[in-house]
Amino acid sequence: MPHYSTPLLSGSALLSIGSSYHPPPAKIPEQVLNSMRSIDFVGYATLPKELRGKRNLAPKEVINKDEGRFRSKVSRGVTNDQPPSPSVDKFQRPEIPKYWRKTDIKYSKFGIEDFDFGFYNKTSYSGLETHIMNSYTNAIVQALFYTIPLRQHAKSHITIACQREHCLLCEFGFVSRMLEDAKGTNCQTSNFCKIIGRMPQALPLGLVDYTTEGNSPDYATMIQQFNRFLLEEMATEGDTSPSNPLVVSPSLRTAPEPIPSPVTQLFGFESKETITCGHCGAKKEKESTTRLIDLIYPRKDQIIAQPALRFTDLLSSSLNRDTTYKAPCQVCKHIATFRSRRGVPHSCLPVLLSINAAVFNEDQHQFWLDSNRRGQTERFLTSEVSLNLEGEGQWPVEYDLRAMVVEVRVGPKAAHLAAVVKIPTAELDDPSASPWFVFNDFVVENITEDEALGFPSQWKVPCVLYFERRDFVDELDYSGFPKQLDPAILLQLTTLSKNMNPTNLKHEVLRYEELPKPGTVVAIDAEFVALQQEETEFRTDGTKKVLRPSQLTLARVSVLRVVYKKLRLLVDLGCIFIGHGLSKDFRIINLFVPPEQVIDTVDLYFIRERQRRISLRFLSWYLLKETIQIDTHDSIEDARAALLLYQKYQQFEEEGQFDAILEEIYREGRKLNWKAPVEGGATSTPSKSNTPYPAPSSPPRSGVMGNPMMNPSAFLPSLHPAFSPPPHLQGLPMNFMDPRMMFAASWNSGGLPPQPQSPQGNGRR
Repeated sequence: MPHYSTPLLSGSALLSIGSSYHPPPAKIPEQVLNSMRSIDFVGYATLPKELRGKRNLAPKEVINKDEGRFRSKVSRGVTNDQPPSPSVDKFQRPEIPKYWRKTDIKYSKFGIEDFDFGFYNKTSYSGLETHIMNSYTNAIVQALFYTIPLRQHAKSHITIACQREHCLLCEFGFVSRMLEDAKGTNCQTSNFCKIIGRMPQALPLGLVDYTTEGNSPDYATMIQQFNRFLLEEMATEGDTSPSNPLVVSPSLRTAPEPIPSPVTQLFGFESKETITCGHCGAKKEKESTTRLIDLIYPRKDQIIAQPALRFTDLLSSSLNRDTTYKAPCQVCKHIATFRSRRGVPHSCLPVLLSINAAVFNEDQHQFWLDSNRRGQTERFLTSEVSLNLEGEGQWPVEYDLRAMVVEVRVGPKAAHLAAVVKIPTAELDDPSASPWFVFNDFVVENITEDEALGFPSQWKVPCVLYFERRDFVDELDYSGFPKQLDPAILLQLTTLSKNMNPTNLKHEVLRYEELPKPGTVVAIDAEFVALQQEETEFRTDGTKKVLRPSQLTLARVSVLRVVYKKLRLLVDLGCIFIGHGLSKDFRIINLFVPPEQVIDTVDLYFIRERQRRISLRFLSWYLLKETIQIDTHDSIEDARAALLLYQKYQQFEEEGQFDAILEEIYREGRKLNWKAPVEGGATSTPSKSNTPYPAPSSPPRSGVMGNPMMNPSAFLPSLHPAFSPPPHLQGLPMNFMDPRMMFAASWNSGGLPPQPQSPQGNGRR
């Protein structure tokens, strides 16, 4: 071996610590070594709990903290007070306020009912949900809802017997009643949106939204087309000629003959169009009635001549428009240039002015953008418009802006619609505050007038505007509109069978003296049909994320409009509804019921800290000793079970043992995995026995309304032996109602009960 005087590589300390390419094996954690036991020459140890789940797993998906706010987290003290987050983060623009951006509904394992809509709306004005098809119409629904004359007409329309299968005016009337009653609680317009897809004209016009995730259609064009379609349909649907009520008094404007529909009286205006041939000079005049104005912008050469164009000037020129086009002349037989001049008489200007902004390019949008002159911001749009179409010597017609639909462009392929509304003075909570609000679906925010009317940048694009004529809108006559539903509708036989044999009818409808009174208790349940299955994705850590819940609809109540009217009437009469999970039922029905008229057994038998809501089937098995929902869900059976569970709740509260029994239910539920055993199953009956209520000596008369498929003789014996009303409800009519077919079994009426109070107990529920 040769002589060396420098250290050898084999003796280097670098080899003892490994390299970046061949690192030494990881050290065994100390807690593993301490618990290890050796068998022969092999050591065994249990992996400690704190080390589990950290090996051989891909990194978890990063989730924004403000991605969604759920009520279940709030109940556990996990709060998040961040404002709503936009759905497309990569296209965020710092100048767009967050309440203008699109906020998607997030879904927890408890479903959409767990989403905290109240966090996004602190006002008393209700927003609308977005997880349904054609919900892009939410903005125009909000804008028209606060247009009081149209709202009054729609509300009166639902009180008459409309024979149309698909009626947008009916659905808008139901939505209006729901929004009036909700007082800030979120609502959904699923029935209204569903009707759009079922109308044969909607699909060719491109009004059905088949948007897929990540692909945004041209909502600005769609909503303006829908605005035209909606006004035309409502005018036709609300036409009861020759008995149309006169809304605009003859003292304000000469009444036409025959009287047109209320929508035409409110939005329509007559115009005279003169067409002149440029070759031979032949003239042709024609009169027409229109309900909508499309703004017509000047050409570029005209912009240079009129640099300071005002919104009033643009609106006036669009009303008295002057256009040219080429066409064959019927007189001189030449292809000539025609000049068309439309004139609107001053006296024909409508009560409500519906305007399509028609902004389809950047040049047209440039008119609307705010300008900065001499250090002051000047707006193109103003809240007040003065029109003088006949020149000097005429009094101008004053209009006030009531609502506006705008498109919010967050990115190149990310846009949505929002409504800017000036709340009517009579409906303002604080008259001293700003009346302007932005309705961005379920996000509702109070804004200033400058923010409402301003267009600071390219992200805000006008679509539809509604103006009210100042000298007419407060003088309209609504006395010809019916105000209330006829209670006799509850006495009608409702059935889907067109060829029903009356001799086979085995049920009775209510008599007039049995009509419900304020405080009448109605047990209700609804069955749903899934229109679309739930869409989910699995994260890398194995957890499931719900992208879109299943779309549910009532099997028949949305088709039988008379049944919906019966439900609406029962709410207006002050009936008290008892059921299990009614909040979901009423949401899908599109019906808002005041909380003081709802007794929900899913909330009665609930400990908030546990977060587990108990199913009706398990409660019926444990407390009533009855097994329900074996093969199918029967609405009548479920409604009866909910009423009997409420009786049990009253009994346990009077005896002071409800809290202890509820704890027993939760313990038993955990043992059985919350599944009620069936006959022949391996699970035993519940350990606690409960004595059923004694049967009355003679059951009172029962009346059944609606469901011809139900055999009352098979139902009533199972009902009356277990029925005994709680003390504060004794002597009252107790009704069972199936929204599918309007089923009811009633008792003799008596005095009114006190209003039901929320259960207090020990504060856990």
